[in-house]
Amino acid sequence: MSALLDVAGLVDAADAVRLAVVVLASRTRSESGVVEIRTGELGRWLGLSASYVASQVLPVLRRSGVVSVDTAQGEYGQDVGLECRVLPLWAAQDVVGHPLALQKKELATLLRLLEAVMAPGWTLKDGRVIPAGLLGSRTGRGAPTDRLALLLLVLEARETGRVRQCGGTVDTKRGRAAATLARLLGCTASAGERVLERLENRDLVRRVRLWTASGLAQRSRLMVPAVAAAHGRTGAVDVREDRAVAPKPVFPEPDVAAGLGETSEAKEEQQVSPSLESAEVEVAVPDVAATLHTDHSPVATPVSSLSLSSPVLRGSLIRMV
Repeated sequence: MSALLDVAGLVDAADAVRLAVVVLASRTRSESGVVEIRTGELGRWLGLSASYVASQVLPVLRRSGVVSVDTAQGEYGQDVGLECRVLPLWAAQDVVGHPLALQKKELATLLRLLEAVMAPGWTLKDGRVIPAGLLGSRTGRGAPTDRLALLLLVLEARETGRVRQCGGTVDTKRGRAAATLARLLGCTASAGERVLERLENRDLVRRVRLWTASGLAQRSRLMVPAVAAAHGRTGAVDVREDRAVAPKPVFPEPDVAAGLGETSEAKEEQQVSPSLESAEVEVAVPDVAATLHTDHSPVATPVSSLSLSSPVLRGSLIRMV
């Protein structure tokens, strides 16, 4: 995922554009390297309207040099049918050991993971149902950022649902969890904090405070309950095992630097670069007040949200591991 999002053409790109590249990559045919999709359907994956995708996302994709886009125009000249090729994915096909040289089964696993996280949901002609993902109902302003953030957190999480947090000194006002998400997204800590709060409000992530035997705040953990559920683990059990037996203080202390228990975490390889920790430009939330467009394939209708213990998420995560 880092190799795909860190390509030169996506530097400083909006999260809607970055997520569009990920979605197109996951739907790429391994034989031809081409993905065919309607503009409205791509918008449903991003949580944005078809008109916004056509006017704001596709032009940036073309200029970036990351995706080639051929279109079939509608009766009013708008882009309707899209034939796209993710060029870094295509260029890496014959390069041995390249992280983007994905085989057919790996592309299928990536697609299953995206379906579990953000699929809009369909009912197919043969009666099969692809349920909506965890954020399938999240639309409008900030929807692409929230979807991309949850995807990156799922990829960072262990089987227990615990996310490996960044090391080093962080802004104690925001906390280590917000700093970790900010580094994954490439935004400021304040923007990462807002995204984290929105995911917490949907109970998709949890920040768990741990306490020392003296009752002082030691550190916090960032958990993704859906990952733990997919592996048959419960985050609550894991948290109780790590807590010291002591009453919770009335006035908890703010997040501090990692304690001795997280020393090894700081040394583990990070998926993203620790740069932009103190950058001033916030790019986590795109300036758009878009709503979900109902334009989609005639054979598809939205369905209910995905359960946290769904075999779709369980299967995709086990394959990713």
